[in-house]
Amino acid sequence: LKSYERKDSTLVAHSATNLSFIYFHEGDFQSAVNYADMAIRANRYSAKALVNKGHCVFVRGEYELARFLFSEAVGAEADCLEALYNLGISHKRIGDAPAALAVFEKLHAIEPEAVEVLWHIADLHDGGGDARAAIKWFKILNARVPTDAGVLARLGVIYQREDDEAQAYHFFLESYRYYPCDMNVLSWLGAYFVKS
Repeated sequence: LKSYERKDSTLVAHSATNLSFIYFHEGDFQSAVNYADMAIRANRYSAKALVNKGHCVFVRGEYELARFLFSEAVGAEADCLEALYNLGISHKRIGDAPAALAVFEKLHAIEPEAVEVLWHIADLHDGGGDARAAIKWFKILNARVPTDAGVLARLGVIYQREDDEAQAYHFFLESYRYYPCDMNVLSWLGAYFVKS
């Protein structure tokens, strides 16, 4: 890939994008940034190059810059799923829940089966205090992954907050059935049985 650096600009853009991706996964973030910059210089509208650079700055904790780069990638390629997903994560990390929710709902319209997207939508509703919507989305997620103890426990926590002890008990017990080592679930069930 490095041999293409002095060739045609299209080849430079593709090879630099691939090298950036490889260096990122090897943990060499400085080289990843250098090659992402090279790819962006060769093709300013390369969504993949912008996403690669966004990953690098996100790892360094520069969430605003990452959000900008992921937005640019979406602007260059509106259906770039990786850019959309990472844009949502960036909004969420910055604390802009409404913008994150809008991005994840758009992504859900494109990829309705993506369980990661469903989880983020449910989590954002729960974080925003909308228990009814959070329960709805966690139940949709639970239908896709019925054996995920974390989703079941999260439903138990929401129902506990809503003072619906019967539903909380049901979901905590289901969570325990799939993963009996979760100490939070065990302590809730223990307290429930003592109280009963």
